[in-house]
This record gives sequence, structure tokens and C-alpha cells, in this order.
Amino acid sequence: MFFARTVRRGCRRTSRDAGVGSATSTPYGRVPVDQREQFGDVVAVATGQRHGEGVPVPGSVRCAGRRRVVVLRAVQKRSISSSLHPYAARVLSERGRSLLLAWVTRFVSEGGEAMKLTWDQVFAWRMRRQLLDRQVKDTGVAAVVRVLCGVQAQVASCAELAVAARQAKPIKGDLPKAVKDKKLIKTWAMRGTLHLLAPEDAPAYLSLLAATRAWEKPVWQRNFVTLKELEAIAEGVYTALDGKVLTREQLTEAVIEHTKDASIREDLTSGWGTVLKPLAFQGYLINGPSDGNRVTFTRPDTYLRGWKGLPHPAEAARVAIPAYLNSYGPASIDVFNQWLYRGGLKMTHLKSWYADLVDAGELIEVDVEGQSAYAPAREVDKIAKVKPFDEVRLLPAFDQYILGPGTKDTQLIGATRRKDISRAGGWISAVVVHQGRIAGTWELKDDRLDVVLFKECGDVPKGEIEAEAERIATFTGSTPEVQIRTG
Repeated sequence: MFFARTVRRGCRRTSRDAGVGSATSTPYGRVPVDQREQFGDVVAVATGQRHGEGVPVPGSVRCAGRRRVVVLRAVQKRSISSSLHPYAARVLSERGRSLLLAWVTRFVSEGGEAMKLTWDQVFAWRMRRQLLDRQVKDTGVAAVVRVLCGVQAQVASCAELAVAARQAKPIKGDLPKAVKDKKLIKTWAMRGTLHLLAPEDAPAYLSLLAATRAWEKPVWQRNFVTLKELEAIAEGVYTALDGKVLTREQLTEAVIEHTKDASIREDLTSGWGTVLKPLAFQGYLINGPSDGNRVTFTRPDTYLRGWKGLPHPAEAARVAIPAYLNSYGPASIDVFNQWLYRGGLKMTHLKSWYADLVDAGELIEVDVEGQSAYAPAREVDKIAKVKPFDEVRLLPAFDQYILGPGTKDTQLIGATRRKDISRAGGWISAVVVHQGRIAGTWELKDDRLDVVLFKECGDVPKGEIEAEAERIATFTGSTPEVQIRTG
């Protein structure tokens, strides 16, 4: 069975009001003596020590509903020192605050309320988290790719523009150089599309993609190959790519020779790579260095130094989910699942993994204008206090700012405008972003950059559009005339 049984670590609440400084049961397990200095303040607050009184707070089964609301609001406002503990603010670390906030939120559902955020705050925070403020100097291409949880690379020029849009001083050619230098890899990943990923992050994402087991569905086998045939192909690929880099044609011949089955030739040579994607998800192959215009493949364990294989899905989730929410949160579980593989993961597993992350203080549930979502616990305060982001950005086709939440997000893209963004053939338009929302589209045609602004989005500063167009022109080496219209 692919999934090992997930055993959630204790979320039990103690009926005892343990004194400050003693090892005590918390929703994160017992705090050992050698960690008292790190977690002591969380324990102090959580065990009911409020100005010297033994008053239970969240974590105790005797906690009153009214007290829970008071505690939640105090922690959300970070007024811990005045509301809960006389000296907590002096030594409570950011990690401790995140743990406490996640803990309180988890246990006040029947008597309290989740932190409320607005979409304006969310979009302003996302723009900065995704480096679209361009305030971080000397941000290398690999660092940008890691922040974005990968960059879709079906169209190489779009991938370059996506990374350049987030750099203060982009340099053309840096992205393919990073792939050549093995700082990035190219492989089939999220939603079955080609992505650039950092080698240190790829195993976690691939593990979750492998956990979808999409190729085991009867409809997949009817349209492509059977599981028995796929297993034989996998063995042939693994053997052929041992320490080698092969073109698609070379790999096809090697696999046919191994399997003695010429009927799989069409599936192996297909440019869509449908039969090879399950192997990529399982870490059996990645794209190799370019050979002119020909695609090549290799094995990550023999091509990359330090490749450790794929972790168990539960372990991968502890990496991939927080990474995603750190750039695209707050977001629901379903939005993450759609981003990964169009809802391919089982919700039972996802809910368990999210619950574990909440228990660990990594995530917190919030309310975004009536919609329940998860956010990184340590970022919630920053989201609530974020300054507006009013600048204009021109982002290329297939940009992660759209692909992260998906084109069905009607807060990001007006409901009537989805057809303008998600087009025939899976094409995702280049977009104009203003105040964090999609306000139009743009297209580079020869010596002209055509911009179409959505009339319902209000005034978009044309000077900023022209400045962005000039930035793109400088990077691409073109000198287009900018034409702006409303439609």
C-alpha cells in the first residue's frame, strides 16, 4: 500500500493546571526539561499562569469560552505581556508566538473567532512575498524559483520573463545557465506540466505528485498503457539512463530493446510525454541538458550530486504545504490540491497533514472576507499589517502569480474575465496586475506591445504600464511601441 498509516501526534488537552517550569502536556506533546528555555513561555501562558493566577486557558478542558475569546484576541494583537503574562513579551520568540497563536486558534473554535483578513491585505502580502516589489537586491534566479515553488517552463521565454519580473536587475541568460550548472532542474511536475525546480525542493513536490497515482486509474490505462506495460517501461528507462543523458529518440530505442515491445513507440515519442510523466513524478527521470533543439533525459540520482530520492508523502507535505502557503496563502486545502495536480490527492490525507501542521504551529486557519483559509502562522501578523501595494506589474504568460491560486479565483480574476486569461489549448495570458488583482492583458507583437485594460478595474496608471513595458524591452532587447486600450 502506497500510503503508510498516518499517526497524528498527540493533541490531547490536560485537565491539570501544571505549574510554570514543570514538564507539561501540551497539544505538541510533553515539553522536555532541556527545551524549557525555548518553550517555557508558551508553557507558562498555556498552563494558566495569568499574573500569578491559576486560571486555565486554551489547552485545558476547563477553559471557559469567554476566556478563550480574550486569549485569542490578545494573541492576535500580540499584546501577550499585558493580557496573559507579565514577562512573556520579553522573551517569547517569534516561533513561540506562532505556536501559541496556532494553539489558541485550534482550541477556540467553539467560543472564539479566527483572525479576519481582507483580500486587499492578502494580495498586497502575496505581491511582496513573490518578490514583485523587487526590493531584494541580487536575488539569483534559483532563489526566485524556490520562492515561487517552481516556475512553469513549457515556454522557455515566459519562464525567463517570470523570473526577471521579480529581480531588481535581471540578466538575460541567467536562467538557462542555472539549469546548465545544475542549480535548477527541469521536469514534469505540478499539473503534469514542465517546471523548473530547485534540486533541494523537487523531491517533496514530486513525492506528492507520485502520491496521486493518476496512472492507476482505468481511464488512464485505457488511453495509454497498462500498469504492467508501464512497469516494464520504467525498468527500461531506469536501466537506460544509468549515468547517461539520452535524447528522446535514443531513450525510446533503448526501452523498446529492453521490453521487446515495439507497440509502445508512439507513446514514448509523443511530445506530450504522458507515459513518461509517472516516471518523472516518481523520480526516475528528469530533463537533461539541451542538445540543440532536442530534448534529453537523465536520472536525477546519477546526474545530481546529493540526490536522496523522494521522501514519504507525509514528510513531503511538511515541506511542500508550508512552502506553497508562504507564497500563495492564505488558501484553502482544495486550492493547494488544484495547484498540485488538479485535485489529485485524497482529501483525507491532506486534511490529516494540514492538521499536523496546525498542531505543530506552522499553519493557522484564518477568515478572508468570509472564506476559511490556511496561512503560515508566523506571517499572519504581517498580512494583517501589510501596507497597500498599488504598483503596476506586467507579468508574462503562465506566470506563477496566476497559476498559484488558479484561474478560477474570482477575487484575483473577475468571474467574467476568466476566458480572457485561460484560453484555448491551455494558454494562460500575459497579464497586467494592479493593486494585486488582474486588471488586463498584454501581448508583444513584433514591434508593438498591445495592452488591453479591463474597463471594470478602474484607472490603471499608464505611466507605470509604460515603465514596465520599457523594462521588458530592455530585458528582451526589443523596442516595442506601447499601445493601450480599454476593453
